[in-house]
Formats: sequence, C-alpha cells, structure tokens
Amino acid sequence: MNFSEIKEKIESSKIFNDFKNQHPGAELCAGFFILDLMSNDNKRTLDYMLENKVFTFSINDNNEITLQEDKIIDLPDRPRLTKLQNLEKIRLETHELKELSEIEAKNQNINSQFNKIIAVLQNHEENNDNRLVWNLTCMLDGLTILHILIDAETKQIIKFEKRNVMDLIKKK
Repeated sequence: MNFSEIKEKIESSKIFNDFKNQHPGAELCAGFFILDLMSNDNKRTLDYMLENKVFTFSINDNNEITLQEDKIIDLPDRPRLTKLQNLEKIRLETHELKELSEIEAKNQNINSQFNKIIAVLQNHEENNDNRLVWNLTCMLDGLTILHILIDAETKQIIKFEKRNVMDLIKKK
C-alpha cells in the first residue's frame, strides 16, 4: 500500500474523524514505515501533531487502525516536527524505496542483501528549501547500515552514508 492509499484509509476512518472533530487543528507531520524484507513484519503509521502532542495512527495488515497519543519532547540539535507540505508532489512511493536504494547501493559497490528499511517521510529544510524527503535507514547483511535521504518529488539521492553496526558501538 503506498503513502496516498494509507493516508486515504486512515483519514476516512471513524477513529480519525472522531479525532479530527476533537482536534481540528492537528496537522500531518510525518509518515513512518518499516519495510521488513525478511519476516514481512511491516509497520505503517502517520503522525499528526497539535501543540506539544503527537498522535500516531497505525494501520495493520487487516486494515485496522489504532491511535496512540504521546508528548513531543524537544531535543537540542534535533529538527522540530512541522506540517508536511505539498503532499501532492510525492512521486516516490514506499514500494519503490527498496529498488531505488538497492540500485544506489550497487552503484556504491555494496552488494549485501537488504533485510529491513525504516522509512520516514518528513520535511527537509536545507538552504531555505523546504522539501519532502524519504529518510531511510537500511539494514543489510554483514551488519551494514545505510543512511539515505531521497527527494520524494524528484527521486534524487540527497545523501548516502554507509556504516557498520560495530562503528556505532562505543568502546569503554
């Protein structure tokens, strides 16, 4: 199911309509997806924010929708959640993320198998250019982790970093 289909399913549900009646000012601020390529344990959520709260709508494989509410914690040096703009410009969908990531990995001489992709659709502000991006964390065989930013409209790779899990473990 692609982003627009998930958004339509959630926003046409009774639980969402009840929520919007109670919180009419809530705005979509992120899409969060886990693409589990090994066990098919996929996750699909949309986050809406209002003041200092975030409301997460999850949709499971049976198209059942649940709602969870959390407080937003501001962390220094971390971007703030902002309303997603220009959703109609999205040209790169969730089902295309694996293929595009694999092609770029092969271009970078990385041939490991992809196991899981954590994908976040979010705003990316750079040089006063606010655009939608897919922020990917890809877990591959051999403890390899890729961090990839892809423009959701142009499908252009903005950032590509390769790391190893062992690089992230701090030595005492």
